[in-house]
Amino acid sequence: MLKIGEFSKLSGISIFMLRHYDEINLLKPTFIDLNNSYRFYSESQLVEARKIMVLKELGYSLDEVSSIIKSMSFDEIKERIRIKLEAKKQEIKTIENQISTLMLTFDEIKKNDLNALDFIVKEIPEMAVLSYRGIIHEYQEEGRLWEKLGQLIKNEGIKIGLPPIYIAITHNYNFDKHEMDVEVQTMVINNNNPLINKTVKMKVASIVFRGEYSQLESLYPTIYQLIKKKNYAVNGKSFLMYLKSPNDESNAKEFITEICVPIK
Repeated sequence: MLKIGEFSKLSGISIFMLRHYDEINLLKPTFIDLNNSYRFYSESQLVEARKIMVLKELGYSLDEVSSIIKSMSFDEIKERIRIKLEAKKQEIKTIENQISTLMLTFDEIKKNDLNALDFIVKEIPEMAVLSYRGIIHEYQEEGRLWEKLGQLIKNEGIKIGLPPIYIAITHNYNFDKHEMDVEVQTMVINNNNPLINKTVKMKVASIVFRGEYSQLESLYPTIYQLIKKKNYAVNGKSFLMYLKSPNDESNAKEFITEICVPIK
């Protein structure tokens, strides 16, 4: 029999942790002297103590360690270790991606381009939308298209989806005529109206910007550079999502707009 101090030295587990393992029924003493509460361990428990240490080093929580030691067969233990191994491999990939992203972001910040902090890649789900498309000659005229879309929604008795999502897509720009082919969309509740379309679920690179619409154009070089540096390819026309627009805010400096570029 070994006193707790002796067992601690031989096992490499501190006395504090041995008492904790006793409390959580992970590694209990073989004998406790009721006169002085001294804990005693058997030499054979050194094998169990070593398994606990190894499993902890492999990244298992004490609850998992307890489950593995007490109730699992040899085959189940092998499977648990295999699963942990795959999880750790995935963690390495995640950390490598984070390091790569950190390096790219740091390179952009060194150029005093803080917009890199607003760059993310995300999935936009499929949704039902109502659209209105027309030709405008300058961005300020886009409001006319939104008015037309609003009137269409009213006339058709279609309900806007919640939270409201407003999207603008520039399909074509005729530089000679200074004409822009623009489609505005809003998410709606699908009521089988033939005017309602479904968008396709897509992956996009996006930058969220707070400020006036006139400043949006300066962000496109940044987002396309980051798409290229992160080894993505553009997979469709860019579009804008209006998160806080003149409908919600009178101060143009407080407008919040998301530039989205479909990627693959």
